[in-house]
Amino acid sequence: MILTQRHQFDKHISIDNAGQYIAHYKQMTLRSVFQPIFSREKRIVGVEALVRIYTNGQRQIRPDLFFHSDQFNQIDQINVELLSRAIHVRNFSNSPFKNIRLFLNLLPSVGQFLVQNESFSTRLSTRINELNIRRPQIVMEIVEQHSEDNELLKEATQTLSNYGFHIAVDDYGSHASTSERVDLITPDIIKFDRTLLNKYMSGDTTPLLDAITVAQNAKAKTVVEGIETEQQFEAMKELNLNMYQGYFLGTPERVIPRVQLACG
Repeated sequence: MILTQRHQFDKHISIDNAGQYIAHYKQMTLRSVFQPIFSREKRIVGVEALVRIYTNGQRQIRPDLFFHSDQFNQIDQINVELLSRAIHVRNFSNSPFKNIRLFLNLLPSVGQFLVQNESFSTRLSTRINELNIRRPQIVMEIVEQHSEDNELLKEATQTLSNYGFHIAVDDYGSHASTSERVDLITPDIIKFDRTLLNKYMSGDTTPLLDAITVAQNAKAKTVVEGIETEQQFEAMKELNLNMYQGYFLGTPERVIPRVQLACG
């Protein structure tokens, strides 16, 4: 059964000893971490919420493996994603940095579920308002998984846009995050996969430059992911991209780093 009602979510969510919201689901514990996203001036302009999944034995399950593995059925994947988003927005709203952008991952399958359950969008919007977060702060990142129904995915992103959320294509250049998906959902932001950065730094500049052209044609802002050295950061700044993310700049943490912020 897919979680749809507020009381169903509340049954799975609690607060740990550190005051962080966590979720429990089928022998798993879900926790939030936040990775900062920077401007070229190294100001935080947003944070990406990421889930950390632990078994009861405290063994960590990599989220990319969980959401791409046949070992876990689609209903469980959807519920873990829904619960992750629920704790992410609560933890974000309690942080001292709640006035910047919050990037939230969205599986295509969840987007399609959203269209088929319109009340879900209404409840999400209502919950965001209750937490005193402005809907334009929220960026829904459509992850690189393939969609079973592109028309439903397009309708889902349009519904989210109508509610005031921003839309991003995550990991552009990987799997289903292609120019065709950009054309389909007309995102506000395109996040370039780290493989494009690595190719660029090794001399194969065409994939990243082509991706920048796609973003320009779509009138979408840009984020480059996977920056791990100062040399990479300086090279990406020369391309005049909008936002920058990677371990060189900031690692995912349960508490968002206290550095200079750019609001909006």
